[in-house]
Amino acid sequence: CVCVCVCVRQEEACWMAWSLLTEHYGIPADRLYVSYFGGDAASGLLADEETRHIWLDLGYVYICLQLGLRLVLGHLTGLLLFRVPPARILPFGLKDNFWEMGDTGPCGPCTEIHYDHVGGRDAAGLVNADNPEVVEIWNLVFIQYNRSVFTPTPV
Repeated sequence: CVCVCVCVRQEEACWMAWSLLTEHYGIPADRLYVSYFGGDAASGLLADEETRHIWLDLGYVYICLQLGLRLVLGHLTGLLLFRVPPARILPFGLKDNFWEMGDTGPCGPCTEIHYDHVGGRDAAGLVNADNPEVVEIWNLVFIQYNRSVFTPTPV
């Protein structure tokens, strides 16, 4: 699994990971699944809808980055190169998609890319299920909080 902690915009980080895996390494996109933080009511943490939308609109992100444009959704529909199917973008909770250094310190939602070794099937139920046929190969962490002893607070 590749873990990336860099200071780039979320859409750039997602696109770079997807591009490296699919375009440069040649991993078939139809074998990939994406997970994101689905929120945690008990902790008062909302779902990471920004990242979910980034994955839904990844084709737009690709075009904008290639052309040096700011992301403007809805204006480049004719140029869409690819899209992560909504059924392959899966929400998970604190255990799987919220990164923490420890009881205190930097923390935040993460999004992961998972690879299905078998392919040709719907393996969504195997993502984050400790099944060796579907494994996490990339983790992008978006540090947004600094956890004190009591609760996470915005950075």
